[in-house]
Formats: sequence, C-alpha cells, structure tokens
Amino acid sequence: MNADVAVVGGGVAGLAVARQCLARGLKPAVIEARDLASGATGRNAGFAMTGLSDPYATLIETFGRAMAREIWVTSQANLRELVDEVAMREQIDCDLRPYGSLVAGWTQDETALLSRSCELLREDGFDVAWCEGTALAERLQSLRYQGAISVAADHGVHPVKLVHGLAQRVKTQGGFVLENHEVRRVEQHSEGVRVHTGRARVDARYAVLCTNAYTRALEPTLGQHVRPMRGQALCLEGVQNPLQTLLYTDDGFEYARPLGHDRVVAGGWRRAFAHDEVGLGDEATDGVQQGIEQWVRESWPQWSAARVSHRWSGAMGFSADGLPLVGVLADRSRVGYAVGFTGHGLGFAFAAARAVMRCLLGEGSAGIFAPRIARV
Repeated sequence: MNADVAVVGGGVAGLAVARQCLARGLKPAVIEARDLASGATGRNAGFAMTGLSDPYATLIETFGRAMAREIWVTSQANLRELVDEVAMREQIDCDLRPYGSLVAGWTQDETALLSRSCELLREDGFDVAWCEGTALAERLQSLRYQGAISVAADHGVHPVKLVHGLAQRVKTQGGFVLENHEVRRVEQHSEGVRVHTGRARVDARYAVLCTNAYTRALEPTLGQHVRPMRGQALCLEGVQNPLQTLLYTDDGFEYARPLGHDRVVAGGWRRAFAHDEVGLGDEATDGVQQGIEQWVRESWPQWSAARVSHRWSGAMGFSADGLPLVGVLADRSRVGYAVGFTGHGLGFAFAAARAVMRCLLGEGSAGIFAPRIARV
C-alpha cells in the first residue's frame, strides 16, 4: 500500500494526525494493532478539559508562568477545534456535551492551592470562576468538597464515537484505515519510509508514531520517556440526582462525570496502588475498583441504590512532566511522534497533531510539546 503519511496508532492522536494530513492534501494510512480506539482512547471517561491535572499554581512552579499560560492557551485552542470544527463544522457525532468542569478541593490544603490557582488564572486572562458553598453543593450534589475552579467551556465527549467518526472521514476522502495490523518496524530510506506490519507493508513519504503507552515495544529509545500506566473506571446506573458537571479532585486522581440522566462514570484511585498500576495490563483489579466505589459511595450517599453496570481499565502513556512529547526521531528525520499524553489525549490531541506535522514538514517547532529529555 502507498500513502503520503503512515500513522501508527488508531486512537484520538492518530486520527487527529490523519485529519491534519487531509487538510494538507496528504493521503494518510492509519495503522492500528487492534481495533480503533482499543487503547487509552477507548478506555477513558471522555473529559475534554482545559489545562493539565496539576493546578495552575503548580504548573507555574514547574514550568514558569509564561509556559504555564501557554499550556492553558494551547489546551483552549485544542478544545475549540474539537467543538467548533470537528463536531460542528465537520459534523462528527461524538456526543459532545457542554457540562463545564469543576476542579474541586477535597482537603483544606488542596482547596487553598486551587483558590490561589484560580486567582492566578484570572490574572492571566482566563475565564474561570471560584465556586463554593451552596452553588458547589448543587452542581456536585455532594457536601464533601470545599471549593472549586469552575471552567464553563469544558465538555464531555464519547471518545470512541469521535475516533470512528474521524476514521470514516479519512476513508471517504481517500485515505486508509488498517485495523488488526501490528507494526513490527519502521524503516527510513532515501525516498521515504516503509512500515512493516504482520500482514502488510505500507510505503509512505513520512510516518508518525501515535503509540502512547505502547511506544517502548516499537521504539525503545523513545519509549524510555513514556511510562505505561493503567487507569481504571466504572459506570453506575440508576443514579438519583447525579452531578451536573465534570469533576476532577485530588489532583485528578479521582474524577466523575454524568452520562445521561441516571448514569455516572467515575474513575481514578490509582495513587493508592501506584506500583501495581505501572505497565500495559488492562485488567480491572479489585483494589482500585473497590477504592473508586468507596469514594463514590462516601461522596454521594444518595446513590446507595445505584448499581455498577461496567468496570474497565486501559493503559495510558505518561511523560515525566505531564505534557505530551512531540518531535522527530533523531535517527530518522521522516518519522515523527506524538506520545506521552498522560491521560490528556482529548485535551491535547488536535494541538499535538498540528505540532507534529509542523515538525515533520519543516514548518516550525513543536512549541510547548518539544521533547524534554527525562526518562520515566
């Protein structure tokens, strides 16, 4: 098979890259080892949120204020692209819902850090608000949380529908989508690249690796900078008075969102089992699942009659500092990569896709995604 760009990985990042190829008049071939969205994309809770898990004050300490602001600006642009272009203009049905989000404080220290972060965000021109008291309890249907940053622009999305909608667009515009084709190696020669799967060969001008947690198996050197980590979630049915917004708490280690009128998705609790959750395993384990369920029952006792209808998990790819890594391989200038999304694939995939194509075609840098050399 011949294409202009071979995209390795059929998750949201890979399909976002394929979409960028189409916009540039390039024919993509998306190559997925299993089914589309079978990795982290299909195993997450569908949060299209602004920023990173770390509060803004922490981002400033880590990256400096200018970089922290640019991270938020980039994630805002990514969200607007998803809402205005992908869902509305291109009419890709992905159950996009404008829930807004609350990043809520569970403890006094966390609440104080979030309050300071809210002040800093507003100083830097971001449209956020502080929510507490009765207003917070009403939106969350819980009395457990002391205060929260409210971001009205954030959305919930069905990530599998998003990926399948993007894939259908690729196919209707002349591109290729290969499922159940595990890539064995990516070679570069004088005129382009050659991608070998267990069943086929794809010749292209360029290749882009969107392999996230599975990077190490294909490219060990790049994979040293991406740690595979399991995330787990569950779905409750028969929920009375569900929360009305996306919720992040405990630095994003616990999260919940409404799903229809009587269902809630909740996940996290990875911190209590940090060592056990490293790796590519995608089993739902008793300890983490019980922790999620206990957190939910304690935070929303009125949901005691609700039942757990589904439990699942999936492997995510974590970078050392939480930002995706985007660039071009040092030994193959025609092979780009966008990996290490650290649980924020929906928050940065479209921006990262633009960045990797800029790098690959020599149009500019990766910006905030430029690789930081640190093994994880």
